[in-house]
Amino acid sequence: MSLVRFVETLLAAIVDHGDLFLPPLFAIGLFGLIVLLRRWTLRPRSRTYWPTFALCVWAIVVAALAFCFERSVRGAIERRVARISLVSFADGSPRRLADYDGKVVLLNFWATWCPPCRAEMPDLNRLAVEYRDRGLVVLCASDEPRERVASFTEAHPMSVESALFTDAAAAASGTDRMALGGRPTTLVLDRQGRIRRLLIGRRTYEEFAKAVAVYL
Repeated sequence: MSLVRFVETLLAAIVDHGDLFLPPLFAIGLFGLIVLLRRWTLRPRSRTYWPTFALCVWAIVVAALAFCFERSVRGAIERRVARISLVSFADGSPRRLADYDGKVVLLNFWATWCPPCRAEMPDLNRLAVEYRDRGLVVLCASDEPRERVASFTEAHPMSVESALFTDAAAAASGTDRMALGGRPTTLVLDRQGRIRRLLIGRRTYEEFAKAVAVYL
């Protein structure tokens, strides 16, 4: 695994599952630190005392910082997603995420100039076809001009629901921030419209299917 993919996976894991493993990590570190401090006056100290002390402090600091990061990123994404305004590529009709209440939505931010985006599009097309009857909408949104997306779809037919941002200029910077600096980035929203997963970078059909299966 490359360093970039490792970092992407780590960031996504923190945002996806931080609520589950960060509080226990903090609690374990704090408990261990309290136990060690109660033994502060004991002489002699064992060889493992200071390494264990450092490990507990590390667990507390890392858990606290990661939890703050998770809250910050999730809050920023939720605010940006709530403001998203799209138009259907097919007919130009307006689209908002609220229109898909009751459906599981896999929202993919992509661009025709992005090689990983183009590489994962066949997997997204397959997912859209095979999971459509189970209540999944695969929605791929781009901030590019309509003509550029049309040129791509003519050469590479798409089974996903394609959309364009209403304000492409504002969306360009907003998408990059939402994607933590790059695309593709994919969000999974449950049937109540809540963000459940953040997938950074190119993913496979199997990874997409696993990400949505639990919410269908």
